[in-house]
Amino acid sequence: MIGATKDASAPSPSSSPASVTGAAWPICFLLCDGQGKPKMDPRAAEVIRLVKTPIAVLFGWGRARKESSSTLMPPLTKGLWLMSAPMKRSAVDGTEYTILHLDSDGTVGYDQKIFSLAVLLSSVFVYNQFGGIDAAALHQLSVLTQTTEPIRVIGSNSGLGQYTPTFVWLLKDFSFDLLGDNKSMTPQDYLELALRPIQGTGSDIAAKNEIRESIRALFPDRHCFTLVRPLNTADDQLLNQILMDKLSPELWSGLETLREFVFERTRPKQVGDTILTGPVLVALAESCLEALDRGVVPTVPSSWKTVEEKECRIAYDRATKVYMSSLYRSDPLEQAGMSLAHEEAKQKSLAAFNASAVGAGSARKRHEGCLHKFFRKAFEEGKMNAFMEADSRCSLAIQSMENKLRAACHTPDADVFTVGEVLNDLLSEYEASSHGPSKWQKLAVFLRESWEGPIHDLANRAVEQVRPRRSSSMQTCREIEDHLGLLKEQLEASENEKSQYLKQQKDGISDKNKLDTQIISLKEKIRESSKTLEEANVVARSLQTRESKLDKVIRDGLSVPLIKDLAARGVWPVPTRFSYLPETVKLHILKWLPATDLASIACVNKGLRTLASDNSLWKLKFEDKFGVWSPGNEVDWQQSFRRTMKKQKEDPSDGFDAVLVEMKDPPGNGA
Repeated sequence: MIGATKDASAPSPSSSPASVTGAAWPICFLLCDGQGKPKMDPRAAEVIRLVKTPIAVLFGWGRARKESSSTLMPPLTKGLWLMSAPMKRSAVDGTEYTILHLDSDGTVGYDQKIFSLAVLLSSVFVYNQFGGIDAAALHQLSVLTQTTEPIRVIGSNSGLGQYTPTFVWLLKDFSFDLLGDNKSMTPQDYLELALRPIQGTGSDIAAKNEIRESIRALFPDRHCFTLVRPLNTADDQLLNQILMDKLSPELWSGLETLREFVFERTRPKQVGDTILTGPVLVALAESCLEALDRGVVPTVPSSWKTVEEKECRIAYDRATKVYMSSLYRSDPLEQAGMSLAHEEAKQKSLAAFNASAVGAGSARKRHEGCLHKFFRKAFEEGKMNAFMEADSRCSLAIQSMENKLRAACHTPDADVFTVGEVLNDLLSEYEASSHGPSKWQKLAVFLRESWEGPIHDLANRAVEQVRPRRSSSMQTCREIEDHLGLLKEQLEASENEKSQYLKQQKDGISDKNKLDTQIISLKEKIRESSKTLEEANVVARSLQTRESKLDKVIRDGLSVPLIKDLAARGVWPVPTRFSYLPETVKLHILKWLPATDLASIACVNKGLRTLASDNSLWKLKFEDKFGVWSPGNEVDWQQSFRRTMKKQKEDPSDGFDAVLVEMKDPPGNGA
């Protein structure tokens, strides 16, 4: 009933599982097999594991009219059911969390084993019951609460209350008047009154008080809500045939109050300092199920310790993989680079561990310590392997460089410049591709041996080749010196020409400055003339304004009163109020008249004939009648309208086309 709305309808139990963002329908969360052992449905576990935000569990327990505690539950279901896709919610501070809606029919003798699991997992526990709270109802609830007696916090005298959810006792088909001491009371007062110890002595009284005490101890945060019967009929089959919007308004009001309370109280589930997420909730449920499978009632510390150990181990394995994948490089690094890569991989690994590990106890600390030991060991081993690989690569690179340099020095046309370019390329390639602490030491040995070997031999051969050309080179040097002397004389002549050019340039700049001064003066005069012109325009506009005001004064103060006076004496016809309107307003009024009325108005007087013959007015009539047409020359639209109407009367098939031809090339001035 928690999920019911006026538009709700019971979904088919054969629907496929709900996804995190898909439509809501029930899927099995927990069922007992033929041997009575509870098992979690993999589909529900997969849906819940996808929820990475903090998670809250809303749990419904007890029979509804069709064997379940929620109108969204398929009929005749047993075990625990995930009633809808996870629902996204936002707290007051903006933190996002997710609500799971679980439900069970609460069959006595069948679900007592998993009642404790429901209590441990839920944030809000809604206990459904028909009618009022009497001794039988208290006894039925106490049968379930007795299954939680073994669940205690080890090493503490406190009970399970600190781990239990908000308890909501929902009384359906409730028709009693809530009165106590002849005063009205709330459903909450009714619940507390029902759980209050009975005065008296004897074993029977003690047993009843023990029942009440067990319920109060298990659910310290408890509330009560009542719902009236949907219809005044005892036929449940008839209720199923009634549309939802036909049910009692009091029922919908109570449901809305219940929904608001439940969703406001359903907050993320927390164990110790850890707020549960989807994966942690599944792990906690699986741990409790393992205990139930062994025939024992799960305890809070042992179940949570198992979850912590399991999740921390998973987080440790994931963190080591993240570290190794982040530290691995295709090329060996320098020692400083490896240290930096180690720190980056370490931070990524710790972030992955903290994102997956749960709890703050010894299991987390132990696995975190093991993770740091793994970092140190993996880094040392990786550094040793990387340095060995780098040293091997350096040796191979040096050997390849020796072969290439020796081959370049022994080519027939080898010279110092060519060999120098080859050596430079080899050094660049070596610097980019080789790493490790022995990189530069091996390079120094290579350069010393190369200088003493092939490069020295190449230099000697070059010296022997240069000696025969020495005398020729000396003669060439003398010729070059003579040529330099000639060039020096030419340079002096060029300097003289340059000085003359600079003088001319200076004179040109002086002339340019004078022209600039004249241009500035002309601009100033133009600016003053523009200012004078603007002032003249202002005066003209002022005169126009005064003229329009004068016209208004003459019209309103002289012409109109004079006409009225003459009309009153019978000398002048009485003017209409239409004649007082501005021309634009008159044209706007006339455009709404049909063409025949415009022709009639033109016969009234000269002023109306002028208005009724306005070309823009007849253009609108032409376009309204025959469609939009924009010829390239001036058109008398009134005459065009008349010709078109006349031709259409004579020949409706081509009258408009003929007029269009005339309008494109009219024979006269719109005649």
